[in-house]
Parts: sequence; C-alpha cells; structure tokens
Amino acid sequence: MPSFGGRLGRHLGETVSSSIASSHKGPKRKMNGVGTKTSGKGKVPVPRKPPSRPAAVPFRKGNRVEKKPVQSAKPVIRIKIKIRNKDKPDNAEQLTPSNGYLKYHAITVLYSDVSALKEDWLNDTNIAFWEEYIEHEILPKYPQARIALVRPTIVALMVQSARLKDIESALPDFRNDTHIFIPVNDSINAGKKADSGSHWSLLLVSRLDGVAFHYDSMNDHNEPAARACVDRLSRVLRQPLRFYRIVDMPQQTNSSDCGVIVCILMRHLLVKKLLNANAREKVGMGLAGKQIDTIGGRKEMLRTIEQLRKEGERRRSTGALPLTIRSGNEPPYID
Repeated sequence: MPSFGGRLGRHLGETVSSSIASSHKGPKRKMNGVGTKTSGKGKVPVPRKPPSRPAAVPFRKGNRVEKKPVQSAKPVIRIKIKIRNKDKPDNAEQLTPSNGYLKYHAITVLYSDVSALKEDWLNDTNIAFWEEYIEHEILPKYPQARIALVRPTIVALMVQSARLKDIESALPDFRNDTHIFIPVNDSINAGKKADSGSHWSLLLVSRLDGVAFHYDSMNDHNEPAARACVDRLSRVLRQPLRFYRIVDMPQQTNSSDCGVIVCILMRHLLVKKLLNANAREKVGMGLAGKQIDTIGGRKEMLRTIEQLRKEGERRRSTGALPLTIRSGNEPPYID
C-alpha cells in the first residue's frame, strides 16, 4: 500500500490532532365562507307573476323634481377580504425547491439541496458546500497546509474542455499545493452537467509523491472517469501522476450514499491522514477496517447547515449584514 513519506510533515508543520464524526408546514389557513340562512314562521305564498320593480318616488330638490329610488328590501352583505401581499412570500412559498435556504460564502444552498441530504442522491451543490465548509472552518486552523478542494463544476470544466488553454484562468492555482481533493462524477466523460450522472467517487492527488489515489464505493465503477480526470490534471500540473486504486475501500449498500461517502472520506483523509501527520511518519492511505456511517454523515451535514442558517438569521436580525442581504426575500447569509 503506498504511503506518504516524511516530506508530507515538512509541508504541514507540527503534529496536530482533530476529531471527526464516526461517521411549516405552516398551519393550514381555513377561510370560512360567508353565507346567509333565512327562517320564519308561516307559509309564504308564491306569486304567479314576478313582482314588478318598485316605482320611483318623486321628491323636490330646489326647483327641480327628481325621482328617488325606493330602497330594496333585499339585504346587502358586505364582505371584507384581506389580500395577501405577493411581494412577501409566506412559509409555503419558501419551501419551494428553487428558493434559497442558506448562502454560505460562494455557495447558495436551496431547499431541494437540503431535501436531498435527508435521504437522496447528493448533487454538486451538496458536495461544493461541504468543500466550502472545510475550507472556511477546518483548513484555517492549519495555516501551513497547502491543500486544494476542487469543486465538481470545475472538475467537469477541466475534463470536458477541448483546449486547456481556454480555461486556464478559471482553474485554481495549484502551484503551491501539495495535495488536491477531486470529487469525480461518472458524467464528466459524457459531456453532461457535473451532477447528471449516477455515481460519485473521490480522488486524492499527492503532488509530493506523484500519485492519484482513487476511492470508489462501487468497486471500479468510476475508474474511466477518474483516469480521464487524472490525465487532464497531469497536463494542468505539468507533472506525471500515477493512478492507484484503493482496494480496501468500504462499499456502499444502496444506490444513493456515494456522495455522502465522498464527503465523509474527504474530511477523514484530510484531518486524520494529512493534517495530523508527523514530520517523520509514513502515512498509509488505505482504509482497512474503516466503517463509514452514512446516516450519521447525513445528519451531521444537515445539522451543520441548520446551525449556519440560524447564525445567518441572527446576523440579519442584528443588522450585521448589508441592507440588500437583510431583505426578507434573501436566504440567511454567512460570509
């Protein structure tokens, strides 16, 4: 099993320790209809002919004689209806999938993304959010680390572009990075959107060793896409990279947990394998005996989003954000 030598520690500095997890509807409004009900004693005769309209009664107003209409005996009911302001969406509208739930730095999480985290297949926004969270909440604690987390959309752009020269300005600057994390989707070879495929896997590229470790929870399903990604990245880095498949990778037991496994592994490999490495310690990149708690992983990601959302709401209520972001139509914002 390949392992990282002492060079890793020299790039990352002193040994550090970290921990990793083992893995309204609103009340239904009922509008009561307004109706009338008449009752009385005795029998009301039904006229043979429809009653004629009451004649107007003349009255004098100054020197003119005008006709004053007779008030009808039919009762008039006035109903006041409160019209909801359409500019202020109610709770039901906020729950639509396309509405924003949280804006966290450069990532906007929608209600549909939160729903996917509960039990569905993760999309590129879910994975990009987790990478954004790691970059802002974990990596700053290790200032000597030089680690890049590539977003799924950038991975697709890198693999699918006909000429790398045309996209150089859109790619991250990898010159000072020692390790690169790349989420791989099996759609990147088909020229489709990053999240239009059916499976996620993870590449961890060590520039120090010239090795790309591939972690696939469905045997070698994503190997063609992963190899295509490594080939392109090698050209971007101008460095040869050797592809290595992790054979003791834990396998998923359903068809929807691959994205969650990628997110859990990303943090585990980062914190336990890289950031926690001793300067003279060889770091094995295998996962023998590792159990991945996907249910716990989903709960943790959902809990993280909820905590950030509450913090965003608190900042908005205290006026700590710009006026445009404090608008009720904007999702809670963390920057």
